[in-house]
Amino acid sequence: MNMGKSLNIILNSDADQLQLQNQIAEEVVAIQRETPFKILVPQYIPPGFNVESVEKSENDEAACIIMSFTAPNSTIIFTQTIMSERFSCSVTVAAQQVTVKKVQIHKYEGNLITFKDGSASFLWITDDHIMCEIFGDISPDQALEMANSIKWGNDKVQQWEPLCPTAGDLAKLINK
Repeated sequence: MNMGKSLNIILNSDADQLQLQNQIAEEVVAIQRETPFKILVPQYIPPGFNVESVEKSENDEAACIIMSFTAPNSTIIFTQTIMSERFSCSVTVAAQQVTVKKVQIHKYEGNLITFKDGSASFLWITDDHIMCEIFGDISPDQALEMANSIKWGNDKVQQWEPLCPTAGDLAKLINK
């Protein structure tokens, strides 16, 4: 028996993150039927942020999903907009205010824009012609972690599943 060594095992319940993911799932399910593409859902949301809304924009000609996450004095927006097969997109920013670099996310190349204030915008387009952008009061590392947390497989986005049953799922089970 070696008394000079010890091992600490720490188990954390990430109940807040599970609750947040289930809330997102419920809001996505409510609008998925009327959306012409599979809504992408990040598994990682920076600590301290809560879901403000997940909605389909009625103002755009192209279908657009807007996920809004808030914390005190901070907002992160994740947009997904369906694009036609032939499209053009440009972003204009003052060069002295930002740095831009190409970043690989899974098989997609995106543009990571870092602003002088430390906030970021990450923009990429999927094979299904969905333009995605994560922006707001988020660091470049958090924006990339959020984008990387979207489930991908077989070169297609896989629909996100909640990590634990939602109230709606439990009600269905009870009523069977």
